[in-house]
Amino acid sequence: MATTINQVKKRIAQINSVAIIERDNSDTNPKEVVSLLKAISAANLDLAHEAVEYRGANSIFPYAADIISANANVTVTTREFPPDLMSVIMRTTASENAAEASGDTGTIVDVTGSTWSSSTTGIASHALIAGSALVEGTWILKAVDGTTFNVYAYHDADNLELAIDEEAKVNSTVYTLPTATTVDITEIGIELTGGSAVALVADDTAIFTVRKINLGYITSDIGVEKVGRYYKVVLSQQRQTGGTITMTTLYKCLILRGPGDNPDGENNTMQLTIKPNKDEDNSNKIGQIQWTVGVNS
Repeated sequence: MATTINQVKKRIAQINSVAIIERDNSDTNPKEVVSLLKAISAANLDLAHEAVEYRGANSIFPYAADIISANANVTVTTREFPPDLMSVIMRTTASENAAEASGDTGTIVDVTGSTWSSSTTGIASHALIAGSALVEGTWILKAVDGTTFNVYAYHDADNLELAIDEEAKVNSTVYTLPTATTVDITEIGIELTGGSAVALVADDTAIFTVRKINLGYITSDIGVEKVGRYYKVVLSQQRQTGGTITMTTLYKCLILRGPGDNPDGENNTMQLTIKPNKDEDNSNKIGQIQWTVGVNS
């Protein structure tokens, strides 16, 4: 039996995808989709009104009421968090870097002291151990004395089995940095070559980040506040039983960041608040909702 218009009117429009589009002011000048979200776990379209009531001196009921404001908020919880979405909500631009066929052993940077990054007193070079696999993460080198050191996990992406979990210590036996010779940090797949006159200072630290073989990596700054941009947002629903398709278009929106949630063993979720505004280029309307009823498959 075909779905009727009256049946459609009784249904709540569910949102199955959210398209964030560069704001276009006319149909003859379409813009690109900035971010397309299809893993939507929850969505709420809030069109509630706020009213003021007028009462007599002793009346428990109002004798009149006026609507003084109306909400036009959409809250969306998505189970995907692509870099292009980060760029929208952080008002910044994601930077995409090329694939690394051999991974990357990072750059060793001094944190305290200056002996580690010196090619004389510290590390002359570092590289992947031939035939080994890199262990992704960020690692701290800490000198014990003039020639020995320990390795600590600062960010352990590969969930390495650490020698001492309380200190995030990687090695169970202290390492020695030899003069003009290599030492293998087997736990993370890196070999270090000592400088021409190794002379570390106790408690001096250095840090470096390792990336495994990858298809590319993306970075996006956080906290670079800029004036908010307006976007066009299209909320779409998958075809319902009976063939009805629902689509809501909001012409001029701010995309506001919300709380994120990363439960153990599950995908990250991000809550977005979409704030529509009246659009002067579309007759001062906020948007439009459309039901296409009984669409053939």
